[in-house]
Amino acid sequence: MYGVLNINKGNSKGFLVSGVSNICIDATIGLSVSGVLNYVKGSANGIQVATANIVTNEINGIQLGVINYAKKLKGVQIGVVNIINNKEKAIPIGLFSVVKNGYYEFEFTATEVIYANLNY
Repeated sequence: MYGVLNINKGNSKGFLVSGVSNICIDATIGLSVSGVLNYVKGSANGIQVATANIVTNEINGIQLGVINYAKKLKGVQIGVVNIINNKEKAIPIGLFSVVKNGYYEFEFTATEVIYANLNY
């Protein structure tokens, strides 16, 4: 599907390319490219590229954008803000990555340039 705004009430297979957003109510398989938003209410398999990528169920593949959200991820998220509720072989790469049941630890470091640094 190609267009400014793509809305699909059923399953989608192949390429979804739009200038503004791709919205799929059921499931997608393939590549979704949008200027602003990729939203999938069901599950997604493949690659999502947009400013914001949201999958309310499970994604198997790659999310590439500024903001990425997935309820369950099997794959990679690359962006500024990555949010995952349940991880299963997930790799979030970004400035802020939040994994609900992930690994959390306080860390204190010091070097000759930075005298004290506290990380979480």
